[in-house]
Amino acid sequence: MPAAVNGLKECDTCRETKPVSEYHKHSKRPDGCQSRCKSCRTTARKTIYKDRIRENHLRRREANKNKYKDVSYEELLRSKESQTKRCFLCERQLLYKYFWRDSSRGDGFQNKCKQCKSKEDKQHHSKPEVKRKTSEQQRKRRSEMSAGIYMIRNIETSKIYIGQSTILYKRLGDHRIHFKNKTHDNLHIKEDIIRWGADSFELSIIQEYPSDTSSDILFEHEQRVIDEYLAEGKELYNIRRDI
Repeated sequence: MPAAVNGLKECDTCRETKPVSEYHKHSKRPDGCQSRCKSCRTTARKTIYKDRIRENHLRRREANKNKYKDVSYEELLRSKESQTKRCFLCERQLLYKYFWRDSSRGDGFQNKCKQCKSKEDKQHHSKPEVKRKTSEQQRKRRSEMSAGIYMIRNIETSKIYIGQSTILYKRLGDHRIHFKNKTHDNLHIKEDIIRWGADSFELSIIQEYPSDTSSDILFEHEQRVIDEYLAEGKELYNIRRDI
C-alpha cells in the first residue's frame, strides 16, 4: 500500500498519483490518508448503493410475485375502489383506476399513472435507436411466425374450442392473457373461466402451416376439424365458423 511522499500519493484503485488533498483523511493510517482517492471511493460507493437498491427491488418483486397472481384487474380495482395513489411522475393523487396493473409491486399497480406511462412509452419508442431495434425484432418475429389450427380444452368438462390464426403463437399468447384476466371474446369460454378457473383450460396446436398461408385456407381447414369433432360427438364452444 503506497504511502504519501512529498504531498503525493498513489491510489490503490486507479493507480494514479494525486495530491493528498484528493484523498479523505484516515487517522489510523501512517500517512493519514485513505488508500483510494476521493473519485474512486465515490464511484465504488455509488456501485454498492446501486447494487443494494437492485437487490432490495428484486427481493420485493419476489415477495409480491404471487400476492395478486390469481386476482383479476377488475377484482383488484374493486378492492381499492375509493382509494387513491400518487403518480411518481406528475405527482397527482389519483384513483387506482388511472393506474395499470403491476403484480410485482406491493399494491399491485404501477407507480406511474396511465397518462404519464403512455407519454413515457411514446418518448421511448420515438428514439431512432429504439425504432431501429424494434423494426429488426419485428422482421425477425415475422420470419419465425407460423399460421395454424389450435385447440382450447376445458379439462373439467372436456368441452373444446377450435381456432385458427395466421400468427399462431401470438394468438395462443393472447388466449393465455385472457385466461389470466378471467375474460374472453367467446362468452361461453368466459363463463367457464370464471366457473372453473384459468388452470382448467389447456392450449394445444393441432397443425402448423407456413406463415404465408391465406385466411381462407385456414378457415376451410378449421371447419373441417370442427366437423370431425362434431361427428365424434364432442361438445364444442364453437359449432360453425360464423359463431
